Amino acid sequence: MSQDYKNRIPAYRQNRRRGQLRGALAAAAVLVLAAGAGIYFHFSGGTEGVGAAPPVETAAVAAPLPNPEPKETPAAKRAEKAESGTGDEAVPEQAPEKPRFTFYKILAEKEVVIPEHEIKTTKREESRGKSSQTAYLLQAGAFTKLQDAEKMKARLADIRVKARLEKITQENASWYRVKIGPYATMADADKVRQYLRNHKIDSIIQRKR
Repeated sequence: MSQDYKNRIPAYRQNRRRGQLRGALAAAAVLVLAAGAGIYFHFSGGTEGVGAAPPVETAAVAAPLPNPEPKETPAAKRAEKAESGTGDEAVPEQAPEKPRFTFYKILAEKEVVIPEHEIKTTKREESRGKSSQTAYLLQAGAFTKLQDAEKMKARLADIRVKARLEKITQENASWYRVKIGPYATMADADKVRQYLRNHKIDSIIQRKR
């Protein structure tokens, strides 16, 4: 029987075709595996659970800043020392306000003075027609030296205010008081007192005994 060599494929060509077919199958298998792996990672959340390290939280909690203590000023330190009574620097106590005229302090210690609120009340009652049934005197000074009393009397005369001197003895000392008045009402006495103040002369109002 004769063989048909015309349609018969040579062996080396068959081997080449088989190699190409295997390569194509291998490439297709690789593509299929790659696609499957991509789908798996997509639905499984990436590399989590497949040998991958767990995600690390990168948000750091801010550490609280230290609360700075308020800085003490020198004035605050001095005030604190003054309140506690300690420290090298002692805050001096404020001296009481001195009266404008020194004789007023002497009078306050040795004379009975009608206070300001009573003067206002008496004047208000007088304006309503109520009489106090008493007379009032002004005293423009009390001096231990007669010469000083005479000077004050002369000063009053210069501004047309008539005064007289009255001598008393207290605690083995002689005093010369400069008296003005008497006046029938508190309003009249206070009017003269204001007139003396305008001339820089202080005085007090007293009841006539």
